[in-house]
Amino acid sequence: MKKVVSVFLSLMVFLAALFVINIFQTKDQIRVENIESTPASFKIYLSNTDKSAQATLNFFERVAKTQYASIIRTDFPNQTVLKSAVVDRSSFPYTNFFQDPKRINLFEKLNTTYTQTASSKEQPHIPVFGKSINIQLQSMAAYFRNGDKSANGIYTIIPAADSSKNAIIKEFVAFFNVSESELLTPKTQSEKEYVNRDLLIYAAAFSVLALLSLLGVLALALSRIKPIGVWKIAGLSTRDILLQLYRLPIITTVASSVLVLMACYFYFDYFPKGFWTLLGASQIAVLLIFVLAILIVLVLIRSIKVVQFLKNAISFKLGTALLAVLKAVMIILTTVLLIGSLANIKDIVAATKRYNQIAEVGKKLTINSLGFEGEALKNFELNNGKNEARLGAVFSQLDTQLGADFISGGTVYPRRNLTRYPAASTFKLQDAYQVVRVNQNALRSLNLSAKKHLSNQFLVPISRKNDRHIKLLSQLLAYDRLSETEQKKTTPDQLKVAIQYYMPTTKKAKYFSSDGKWHATSNPIFEVINPQKLDYKSQNQLLTADVSNPLRITNTKQNRQKLKAMTNAQKLGGIELRFATIGAILNNETDSSRLGLQISAGLLIITFLISLIVSAFASFLYFETHKFKLSVLRVLGIKLVDRYQQIIGFLLLMYVTQIIVAFMLQKSALAIVVGLLLAACDLLVSFAMLYHEENKNIVQVLKGE
Repeated sequence: MKKVVSVFLSLMVFLAALFVINIFQTKDQIRVENIESTPASFKIYLSNTDKSAQATLNFFERVAKTQYASIIRTDFPNQTVLKSAVVDRSSFPYTNFFQDPKRINLFEKLNTTYTQTASSKEQPHIPVFGKSINIQLQSMAAYFRNGDKSANGIYTIIPAADSSKNAIIKEFVAFFNVSESELLTPKTQSEKEYVNRDLLIYAAAFSVLALLSLLGVLALALSRIKPIGVWKIAGLSTRDILLQLYRLPIITTVASSVLVLMACYFYFDYFPKGFWTLLGASQIAVLLIFVLAILIVLVLIRSIKVVQFLKNAISFKLGTALLAVLKAVMIILTTVLLIGSLANIKDIVAATKRYNQIAEVGKKLTINSLGFEGEALKNFELNNGKNEARLGAVFSQLDTQLGADFISGGTVYPRRNLTRYPAASTFKLQDAYQVVRVNQNALRSLNLSAKKHLSNQFLVPISRKNDRHIKLLSQLLAYDRLSETEQKKTTPDQLKVAIQYYMPTTKKAKYFSSDGKWHATSNPIFEVINPQKLDYKSQNQLLTADVSNPLRITNTKQNRQKLKAMTNAQKLGGIELRFATIGAILNNETDSSRLGLQISAGLLIITFLISLIVSAFASFLYFETHKFKLSVLRVLGIKLVDRYQQIIGFLLLMYVTQIIVAFMLQKSALAIVVGLLLAACDLLVSFAMLYHEENKNIVQVLKGE
């Protein structure tokens, strides 16, 4: 048991160090991304500038020379922090980059690049905390040399003196012909999160090991009750008894802490401010947890009086109470993890059911993910509609050349979904319409057709011919598809709509709604889009990813080749599109749910096993504290259930609460089944321990031996 406790404590020391290292790696990533910042620096934000890269570079070099200011641009290609600089030696923050205030000529050669890796050419490197952080410092001339980069971006200005700030801003305002507020206002806001998956894993593993260590320390003392009594009779002090029990764990913990500190010292070449303080505190925290466990044992040892030991009347009421509290905590954790596992099971069942339903469209290609870089990223940040317009133009080509389908829909409640338009008040609150937006290709697959190149065209089932609201609904839907600018130029009643009635068809319109739910709708109202003049709302839908994207393309080798050529990122101005079959996307979602289930179920099993260990300890202590009374009750023929009604009542109360909470939150009969199974296992372990203790020689117990 000493070796087991020593291993647990050593692992806790290691995990505590990893926890601190993870926090400081995130903190240093933030530092690296803003490494050039000084108390005097400020940022400017360029967007939609018509200045060429060369003209911008010449301007920056002139400002750096006349205003004694360094100008540094920040980009993030391939998970690397790229700093491109126009350097003024009097203002450049050498210490921030190189941890050395010595001023050097940074860019004697155009292609000189400084990274976090030490160079064999005695070139200074940029110290960082952690091998996963990548940074490069190059000249801005090197950044713009190929002529394929835009001047738009974020720049940090580092003046040699605060007094230069206003003069520099005026020069930028004049050169780029923008207002000062536009120049200094960030277009997007982002914040680094300290909490990540690895950090949560370290914290969970540390917590589990802390509980196991606590139980191990207590178990070590309980397994040595008789030697402890003998040592007390022999006159050993409490300190000597503790050393006899825990000398090996103490030495192992201290040695592990020293090794961790030495490993960090030799592994990292840069230490952020506060790292050693927090790392030392984490190691002390492990020792404090160990000390807390020892203090509990200390109370136990001091409670053992020589007279009690000789009478075999030792009480463990404090230990039993502590374990009861610990048991309650473990059941709460088990409940949380049970709810998480049930949620993942429901997701897997729903995803599998949905996958089986979409067999027809599962082989169709759609947009799985999209990204932005360069000009597209700036358009995304500005939300100026240019990315949407580009995708709309691409869809018109996909419509004609690849026979792409566009299908999207849902239930429209005019009084809810269109309430921002006054005319919607003429509808009743319960009025509902199934509306599906499609192109001609999708209509043909449903054995329907409509006039080509006609805007605001609607196909309505003949059953709604007498519905006096159809025209108004069509106008509101057509108006809702317009951009805000377009809506200002007209009103719903001014829009012309073409309504065509169709006979019922046996084919269902099958699509995913915006929330990813699968629908198969019979005879809905069809909004027929015009791919040559795609409306703003449909353009926006094309910028979504996963199954909710309305684009559908037949998956053939020829189509994939054409698709690759037509959706090249350069042609799309930096919009990166990735395609996948709908079936593959749903499989990925199921895989994610399975992974979540594996994690939550694994934690549930670990937590429940610890809970069983706690139950076994609690049962043992309860019996040891009341063994004389329990033995007498057994001799008198009192039933097992009656003898241990306190333990049974406590466990049943905990598990009934767990089952009720899990069922109320998940509405699943599985919660009841799993909850009952966990309760049965726990009661079985508790009774097994009690039965084992009771099977000892009852005569010896009654004699006090």
